[in-house]
Amino acid sequence: MKRSNRLLAILTACLLLAGCGAAPAPSGGSGAAGAESETAQVTLPTASGGLEALGRDTAFGSGNSSGYYYLSTLDGGAFLLRYIDYATGQDLPLCSQPNCSHSGETCPAWFAYSGTSANVYATDQQVFVTFNGSPWDSDAFAEYGEAALPRLLTLAPDGSGRREVARFGAADAFSSTPAAGDGTFYTIVIDYGEGEGSGEKRIAAIDLATGKVTTDNSVQRREMRIVGAAGRELVLQSMVSDTLSAYAAYNVDSGELRDLYNSAEPVSAACRDGALILLETKTGTLRCIQIATGQETTLSTDLFSGRSLDFVTLAFVTDAGYVVQAHEDRTAYNFLIDQTGKTTRQELFADSTDPCDKLRMLDIFAQPGGDYLVAPSRSYRTVKVPGPNGVSYGIDEPVHDFALISQADFWASKPNYRPVTRLE
Repeated sequence: MKRSNRLLAILTACLLLAGCGAAPAPSGGSGAAGAESETAQVTLPTASGGLEALGRDTAFGSGNSSGYYYLSTLDGGAFLLRYIDYATGQDLPLCSQPNCSHSGETCPAWFAYSGTSANVYATDQQVFVTFNGSPWDSDAFAEYGEAALPRLLTLAPDGSGRREVARFGAADAFSSTPAAGDGTFYTIVIDYGEGEGSGEKRIAAIDLATGKVTTDNSVQRREMRIVGAAGRELVLQSMVSDTLSAYAAYNVDSGELRDLYNSAEPVSAACRDGALILLETKTGTLRCIQIATGQETTLSTDLFSGRSLDFVTLAFVTDAGYVVQAHEDRTAYNFLIDQTGKTTRQELFADSTDPCDKLRMLDIFAQPGGDYLVAPSRSYRTVKVPGPNGVSYGIDEPVHDFALISQADFWASKPNYRPVTRLE
């Protein structure tokens, strides 16, 4: 079987209430807004609002202040949009139609398979679903036609008003987590065509009202992606070698690019509250760079004191401190670094039905209020996804048993979980 891991590099993220539950009432409707595209060095829309990076916690799904959205893969490859309501503690399809089977186009939570991966991103005002394109898979276009193109859809937080806003070309693919603000959706598109312009990266700005697409190809950096946003700037990460990264701020109004940090040694990074946080993965030193001003502060930690760690990653930044994931003695752990630099190894793990599932440290899927959304256990089910020449293949779809845990209990390694009830 193939394990589905919708990886960030190509936005491939690993991802049923029959007439009951309390999902917000959706309405039907699917209208396509054609995307008018133009390429220029610097012609992005000018606006005054701040930007918000989307999908900051994990690639699996995305949360807002009310709940968490994620896509589940069904037999046949279709996606079902599910929603975790923080207020009710329920995990359910984003559909309130009576007696709905959640198995076809009449269900507002159901999205047809089109030969490409999909992701969901949420703000308090809007939910975005991206179909990321399959330019490397000619079979997808032969089977699904224009549905296999990279596309952006929007819907209301309750699932109503689904609308296709924009689509891109057959040689294109979305290659980054996005950002949004002031009526515009920002992402990075790569041209995988064989002719002139092959491999070109374009920062795309999609007007959510009109569907007009404006792109800027002036920034061409290796493995470039959006990792944060502050004010009117996107934070771009790129690779300068196999192990060293560079970070820059890109102004969406002027197209100006200014360097924030060029690493002299390997770092792992995250953005939060207008700052770029960098963990030196060989020393454990944390650097905090204010995106607006470039001001930098450092925090020495005891992460490596008495420990031999491998595969060190800054996984999450929280109000309480920093969650680092690493291997010690061939076991993966969360290491919790508080605001003073003191490190504690967390002893909470996720149960799994797969004996080969070795990455069982507790992931934070979202941070609602003073709580964290986590998954203390998970199982896998095999679903059939269409392949070339009419042959289907099986993938192992993770099924997470979600729960909420207080920030204090998470940091004290106390398993005081408040389970989320899954409804089909």
